[in-house]
Amino acid sequence: MRTLRTFLSIGLLLIGPLVLAQGTFFVLRYQTGVPVGAFRDYLQRTSWSGFNMGIRVVPSSGFAVGVDMAWQAFEERKDFDTYTFGTASVSGVQFRYQSTFQFSGQAEYFLTEGQDLMPYVSMGAGALRVRRTTQFGLFEVFENPWQFMLKPGIGVTYFLSRNAELLFGIDYVVGFRSRELEGQSYLGFNLGFVFRTS
Repeated sequence: MRTLRTFLSIGLLLIGPLVLAQGTFFVLRYQTGVPVGAFRDYLQRTSWSGFNMGIRVVPSSGFAVGVDMAWQAFEERKDFDTYTFGTASVSGVQFRYQSTFQFSGQAEYFLTEGQDLMPYVSMGAGALRVRRTTQFGLFEVFENPWQFMLKPGIGVTYFLSRNAELLFGIDYVVGFRSRELEGQSYLGFNLGFVFRTS
């Protein structure tokens, strides 16, 4: 919870000036996550628990910049087996939990304008906070590293009204290796809404 409060506080400080800008729009998205790469070696199950929110300003036609904050929770039960951690081996049923918090600067380019369907490409860069807990019997291993993150994406918005659009997008969240943990990457499938202030 402390990490989430910190992310929200930083986000509010950074987006405050953006709210006053002309051409501002807000994005709220429900997100599912599919682990890939080294993350998938640890946990394979798709996460259905995630959200993503952001704010954008439009400095020039067809181009938007802003910030995003996102959270995704993964969990999986592993069958009875012998698991090795460092120099210790323990047998039992294992439970694996991992939450990720993202904070990123974002840039988006809309391939068409003024139409009902507007496809876009995006790129984000920022920080990924990983909270990983592995439980087996009375033992628990906890890891909580920061990783540098890139977030390329594609998507499309669909016009609903003058101030609202439906959004579908796919993000590739790329976490880079830290001293504590291999890079934690996953695909995020987003469904949400865009709310325009003007």
